[in-house]
Amino acid sequence: MIRRAGLMAGLLLASQWSWATECESGKVHITDDFAGGNIASCAVKSEYDFVVGVAPENTPINPSPWYAMALSVAEPGKVTISLEYQFGKHRYIPKVSKIGDVKPVYLQAEQVVVNEDGSQAVIHLSLEQGEYTLSAQPLVTNEVYQSWRNQLQQSNPGLIPHVVAHSVENRPIRLLESRATEGKQVVLLLGRAHPPEVTGAFAMQSFLLRLNGATALAKRFRERFSLLMLPNLNPDGVEHGYWRHNMNGVDLNRDWGPFTQPETRGSHAFIHNYLKDKQLVAMLDFHSTQRNVLYVQKQDQPSLLPEFAEQWLQAMQHANIPLDLVLAPGHNPTSPTSKTWFYSQYQVPAITYEMADTAAEGLHETAEIAADTFMQQLLRLDKS
Repeated sequence: MIRRAGLMAGLLLASQWSWATECESGKVHITDDFAGGNIASCAVKSEYDFVVGVAPENTPINPSPWYAMALSVAEPGKVTISLEYQFGKHRYIPKVSKIGDVKPVYLQAEQVVVNEDGSQAVIHLSLEQGEYTLSAQPLVTNEVYQSWRNQLQQSNPGLIPHVVAHSVENRPIRLLESRATEGKQVVLLLGRAHPPEVTGAFAMQSFLLRLNGATALAKRFRERFSLLMLPNLNPDGVEHGYWRHNMNGVDLNRDWGPFTQPETRGSHAFIHNYLKDKQLVAMLDFHSTQRNVLYVQKQDQPSLLPEFAEQWLQAMQHANIPLDLVLAPGHNPTSPTSKTWFYSQYQVPAITYEMADTAAEGLHETAEIAADTFMQQLLRLDKS
């Protein structure tokens, strides 16, 4: 283990106070010394054959076994990497990307051999000379969020930036506000409490771009509804390639109510104060899981907008969304999730928008249709 020293050109460095894991055979050098990189151990079996340990930041933890490593290949060869899971089991399809490429390549089934209990996955790669990343999901770093914020502000120059909190490692928690010119109704959108949940992050990106776009629908929507948009609640976890938690080992989507962590405590304080003279009408929190699903309230629960989720899904289906979405109604008043908190406090539709881990084709179009129908539905209900 060594202190991060910036060994891979073209990759953003992680915190200077973090520790890097690396190994080198002479032909291939492997490290997690970059933003989002994380492996627990690395051992050389031969010039092109390695064993990499995958372990969480702490336990107990939901098994979302993230790994991300950079490979520097001195000479072309067939590289074998055995992922050894020290907790949980193999979940994500590995992605490989040559540094500088825009899109990663999803490995084919024949390139990944998983043992019966999922505790090991052997990856076979044919690589030319160069530098690559190999990761559980595409890398969406804190730097990428800055780029996305710039996109949003170009789409909607009237956006107001706020720093609503600071993380354990003092990274800013950034929120963008779109202030309505009519009325005092507010929509809240949250994301990236859990670092590996990248498909949810992509969906939120497309959703927010649509809400902040130049269409007549989006402009009318922003006249009537203020938007509070907080896309990256856990920048420390994103930076360090954590499975689930913040730097204090806490699941931030189990801290709405207790507010023991600076990320949730500061975000809630800002939102609570903002809503003192306004009315929250809906909350969406973007995540990823093993299917495309909207976690919603039960139909018999009182709500400012009864049956909103059911009608929204019907509108999406009528518009032919490319990915199937299902509703999963439920409410556990003892669970300190954002969904439970915002429903319990405001009796509004509080929805967890989950994209499947494997969602790729159709993800962005689905989010765009979801955003359009969301706006249409709220505008229609506002008139009734």
